[in-house]
Amino acid sequence: MAMGENYLMYKKYQLSNGMNVILAQSKKSPVVSAQVWVRNGSADEQKGEEGVSHFIEHLLFKGTDKYGVGEIANRVEAAGGQLNAYTSFDQTVYYMTLSKDYMAEAVDMLSEMLCHPRFDKEEIDNEREVVIEEIKRGMDSPGRVASRTLFETSYKKHPYRRPVIGYEKVVKNISPKKIQTFFKERYSTKNMFFLLSGDFEDKEAKKVIEEKFGKVKASKVPKRVRPKEEKQEKPRIKVQSADFENTFCFVSWPIPHVKHKDVPALDILSMILSYSDSSILTRKMRNEKRAANSISCSTFTPNGPGILTIKSSLSKEQIPAYYEELLASMLEAKEEMFSPEEIASSVSTLESLEFYSMETVDGMANKFGTYEFLLNDPGAFKEYFKEIRKVTPEDLIRVFKKYLKPEKISIGITSNYEEKTLKSLSRKFIKNYEAVYKEIAKVKVKKPKRIGKLPSFKADKSEKKAVKLNIAKGVDLIYLETYETPTISLDIAIEGGLISENQDNNGVFNLIGDCFLSGNQRMSEQELASVLHKENIHMGAFSGRNTYGVNLSCLSHKFANALDIMTEQLREPKFEEQAIQRELSLSKNYLSTQNDRPAQIAHSALMAKMFKGHPYAMDVIGTEKSLQKLTREMCIQMHAESLLKRKIVISCVGAIDPKLLVSKFKEFFKSIKRDYQAKDFAVKDLKIDKTQRIESSLPKEQSHVFYTFKGLSYTDSDRYVLRVMESILSGQGGRLFMNLRDRASLAYTVSPMRFEGLGAGYFGAYIGCSPEKSEKAISMMKDEFDQLMNELVSEEELVNAKQNLIGKIDIQSQRNSSIANRMLFDEMYGMGFDERLKMRKKINSVTRSEIQALAKKIFSEKHLISIVHGQASKN
Repeated sequence: MAMGENYLMYKKYQLSNGMNVILAQSKKSPVVSAQVWVRNGSADEQKGEEGVSHFIEHLLFKGTDKYGVGEIANRVEAAGGQLNAYTSFDQTVYYMTLSKDYMAEAVDMLSEMLCHPRFDKEEIDNEREVVIEEIKRGMDSPGRVASRTLFETSYKKHPYRRPVIGYEKVVKNISPKKIQTFFKERYSTKNMFFLLSGDFEDKEAKKVIEEKFGKVKASKVPKRVRPKEEKQEKPRIKVQSADFENTFCFVSWPIPHVKHKDVPALDILSMILSYSDSSILTRKMRNEKRAANSISCSTFTPNGPGILTIKSSLSKEQIPAYYEELLASMLEAKEEMFSPEEIASSVSTLESLEFYSMETVDGMANKFGTYEFLLNDPGAFKEYFKEIRKVTPEDLIRVFKKYLKPEKISIGITSNYEEKTLKSLSRKFIKNYEAVYKEIAKVKVKKPKRIGKLPSFKADKSEKKAVKLNIAKGVDLIYLETYETPTISLDIAIEGGLISENQDNNGVFNLIGDCFLSGNQRMSEQELASVLHKENIHMGAFSGRNTYGVNLSCLSHKFANALDIMTEQLREPKFEEQAIQRELSLSKNYLSTQNDRPAQIAHSALMAKMFKGHPYAMDVIGTEKSLQKLTREMCIQMHAESLLKRKIVISCVGAIDPKLLVSKFKEFFKSIKRDYQAKDFAVKDLKIDKTQRIESSLPKEQSHVFYTFKGLSYTDSDRYVLRVMESILSGQGGRLFMNLRDRASLAYTVSPMRFEGLGAGYFGAYIGCSPEKSEKAISMMKDEFDQLMNELVSEEELVNAKQNLIGKIDIQSQRNSSIANRMLFDEMYGMGFDERLKMRKKINSVTRSEIQALAKKIFSEKHLISIVHGQASKN
């Protein structure tokens, strides 16, 4: 296959009842994704129905003619699969990803859900509470509230202005009859399509699809006319007052629907403005001017009217100058915005991303499903890529002038800043933008640049074993050759991170991670970002509790370049002072806005109490006091010392050249003269002396509760017993979900919590619920823990939990990056790089009595409950 021209094969046909079917085969992994796309979303709702589409999405999991409540989730998870659904403005999608052996069962379950739901009145009332909890959770989310403000401002008539989830009043009062009537009208075989991707046989798939969907009687789909959006003649400004620490400012312009010929040019313009660290808005507004904590630009091009949006997150200090800096940045980059070089880089990036989407069956299904839904052609991406290759500088400036006009601006702001000031600043921005718009519109663009095609790549499905080499003292290199796609993932982990810190330098490794790519001795931060962008090499840095490091992904023909850049960066990161000060400022802002993240506050309080005296008790970000002490010199010293003295693991998976990989890193570590010194960072003698609660309050819609016990370490001999126990509690078919969410309607989110660290860890559960439900939630979580101690789990539960864990291994092993990451940390933490190959045997060896024994060991001890109470709590 030719890179850049990999158009996956698919088949599309129609059943006699009008339902379209798309089959996309891939033998890369023994996994399938089965999906049903319904051509119905929140924009199809009328007054008094707001939220019914999303409500129905929930209800289709609540039992069918054939399956009881929770039974479908139980079956999918017991088969090692995953299932979920989502509702958007225009569509509702139900999907299952599971082993190929259960393909027929997946088709059967989806047909039951979509064609034979039960709509039991009691279950409808139970689920109302769950959806209301989800609405409340959204009201506590800055991102959700800001998005709602954006759409309410950008659309005045069109139903895109309404939240997909609907309104609490409607969800509380809509009748079962109205729900069923809406379902019967919208969920017709003529109004949905079935999609299957992955490892299956055509003949078998067609037979089972015909049996399960083909016999369903077609019904007429009444036409629903959406109100047309009024033509915008003047700017719009909306300020939504909200009790969040950060301000969210969204500036948007109306653009056409997905089928319009200008969409490819608008997509490229959006990418040039903000796709990478070297792009105009990110580079200037975040990195250079520090005028925004984050900034991005995106196009929303649905079947209806679209928008192009610049989204920014701001601290209070940035608000006064934000608009002025945004205008200055656009002016400074007015020629770059339309440059042929930027067009070529963006096109190349889009084409390379196609290969990453091929790595998973879900990625394939989502691509085919999206194009079928939007354009009635699952293969329409071929035409799209032809069109983006035709985009010229003239096209970009034409769409800029046509769509990004001053009078078309809509500004949606979510903030606790003074409304009058925000509106005044917004009006001033719009007035000043008029001059900037005219100046940019006068730019003389350059001639188009020929965009080269990606080189050819021959796929090879032969299997190879992972290889581990010790290339220097304390340095292990692991690699696995796979040639099914031209993608490569490489990770390097260095012992360090939070475990190497103290109260005085807390946060230094997080700062190292944030600034690791801020240039080297040869290139500035911007020059490095530009090279990575042009070469289509995706490089990042990370820092956690036990390690820090770098990772990259690239296509095989860029591997040599990527290795050169990575080793140079590893040897001599510059840690530019400007970057240090910028990232310190962002970290301080993060700490100052922690009230926007109540669940995280509860978790941080838990860690501080449980691991008192060990670095795990500290926040990875640091504290306000410790951040004041951090310097560029500290970062340089800590990285140089870690590179020489600490344990290092390198993991690489993909279409690699092994000789090049090994020689490059052998040469690198030989040149830096390692002085490896083993060090024990493990937690010693973790003990919870007494059961206690850690409590605080915030003016939020929900309370957040962590109920935890002393758990296990990475290398504990019982860790697979604990994972099977966790599997029994987790997922939509698990005990916590079924009892606390499905039956008691306490929450939208409830799950077990497991943290395994060096020498110790914790285990327990988390729930986010209305304040008045928190005590009942704690009581019910205790009941679940007690039951695991007092009763053997059933044989069926045990088998299902094991199959669920094993199935996840196959699903998670589709991406090269996932395999590389798994081998990296298994080796780093002492389990061995080949642990992933032993997991099935270890999981299958777990017994019922071992689960009960471990439950008694964990849950009979003292525990900690960490709660951040919502506004309705009585303290």
